[in-house]
Amino acid sequence: MQRWLAFDISDGLMDTPAAVLVTRAGRIWAAGSHTSMAATAWFDGRRWQRQLHPQIGWGIDYRAIHEAGDGSVWFGVSSDPSIITPGCIGGLARCRPFSGAGGDDVFEYHYFNEQFFLYGIYGIGEDAAGDLWIGQLGLYRYAVQADQWEKISGPRGLVENFIDCISTSPSGTLWFGTRSNGLFCRRSRDGQWFNYTAENSLSSNTIISIFAESDSNVWVATDQDICHFDGRSWVANVFPAHIKMTSSGGSLSISRDGSLWINHRTRTWNRRNLYPGVIAREAKEWFRTIRYQPDRQPPRTSITFSQDRISQPGNVLLSWHAHDPWKSTPDRSEEHTSELQSPNTIS
Repeated sequence: MQRWLAFDISDGLMDTPAAVLVTRAGRIWAAGSHTSMAATAWFDGRRWQRQLHPQIGWGIDYRAIHEAGDGSVWFGVSSDPSIITPGCIGGLARCRPFSGAGGDDVFEYHYFNEQFFLYGIYGIGEDAAGDLWIGQLGLYRYAVQADQWEKISGPRGLVENFIDCISTSPSGTLWFGTRSNGLFCRRSRDGQWFNYTAENSLSSNTIISIFAESDSNVWVATDQDICHFDGRSWVANVFPAHIKMTSSGGSLSISRDGSLWINHRTRTWNRRNLYPGVIAREAKEWFRTIRYQPDRQPPRTSITFSQDRISQPGNVLLSWHAHDPWKSTPDRSEEHTSELQSPNTIS
């Protein structure tokens, strides 16, 4: 039987949590803001162990939490880092891998400067080489081993637009969601770039969230609907209209049982500690999550007519029929797709 537990500042948690991360080792992190200072906390099984990072800003952005391949956890500051406390210089906090019982967390900071300057951090990704990619209004790559920053100069449609989210597949393929130029993908195996827009794949060029479980299972939330990519082609309008996110924000995630979680939130909710006592009713109503459990049993499909030989110019004629178990999907709504692998696929 499932049991819910509630935590607050009396348990050591920050007063305004924005996101939760569970590391590969099972450690639970929370990040957000506490008394208008950027804050992180990890759960020791009984209480939260809180850390404050006032020098980087007023809060950690919910999109800017990333566990790197070496086990360290990176936290990026929310936009307008000096909005509450003048003098905050913004940047990243990195917690190195936990050393075990009795060990202390070691944080290091990477502040905004001439080599690395953004107005906040909206996403963190990691390529196959272990380099970090940091985005907002601009894009930077950080070579961890060399301790060097590089400002990325292209594609122009990506680096000259707001990058509102970043996701990394297990192979190191990077996905970037922009505010008005669609979705960009940097393929891991050769560094080739792809741009998916409303003209060729998506229903909108405004990307809210991305979750790349693999190169052949990518979920993308736009301000119009939720789309899915199977490594070759896109399907838009996967869910009913009432499930879509607003342009104010939200996130997608996949749990270990394969469920897709569609998390709704508004900009007001994300910044609720900046406006105490004025949280609108709509902001609370929109703070919710929807769990989608994929149907793992495909329709029973049969080819009812096909040709033994195909003449020039190569047009193929066939017919098919499918039955979905329990009629969850009506027969008239069944769709079938088949495509040969091409060099421009992601996987």
